[in-house]
Amino acid sequence: MLFNVETATRIRNTEITLSLRKWRRPQARDGGVYFLRPNGTIELTAMTECKLHDVSTDDLRDAGFVARSAAVSVLGIDASDPIWVVRFIHHPNCTNDGNLQHKKCH
Repeated sequence: MLFNVETATRIRNTEITLSLRKWRRPQARDGGVYFLRPNGTIELTAMTECKLHDVSTDDLRDAGFVARSAAVSVLGIDASDPIWVVRFIHHPNCTNDGNLQHKKCH
């Protein structure tokens, strides 16, 4: 999974603990470990497909949005469109060695 610099920083600061994605089909794997540039990894713990209007306000906040309208604007979708709620754990001292099943933590 890729994140822009601002989002990656907010993940490292624990301001963001899940991601909303507008995938047609999953582009990541539940349980997968992904490098978070420039250091650390995220480990996907759950992925759920739903409609944006069904996402709780707590989940919107955990994704970094202050309001549903902000998510609609950033994702470029309608609130009734399907999205994926991707939950993850940030591992700040882990690196991904290229094998998604193997992570090295110091």
